[in-house]
Amino acid sequence: MSLESESSNVVVKSPKHVGLTLSTKDVDTGAQLIAGLTATLDPEEALRVRKKIDRYIMPLMCAVYVQVDIEAAFTTNHCLNGA
Repeated sequence: MSLESESSNVVVKSPKHVGLTLSTKDVDTGAQLIAGLTATLDPEEALRVRKKIDRYIMPLMCAVYVQVDIEAAFTTNHCLNGA
């Protein structure tokens, strides 16, 4: 899949999405950065993105970390007890 920039529109070249055209206002900030449409983030936008990461991704990462730690403890205990 490739993206071609046409002023404020992005044309998606993919066999699955023939003729799909999106406005840059329809896609999120990350998609605009990947497409090369914006070079920098203003401080307000950067703060909004960081808060979104803090709100959604960090709790998920912490939960996965705790789950992996518990799994490792159970696996170690299982191996040491010879069960």
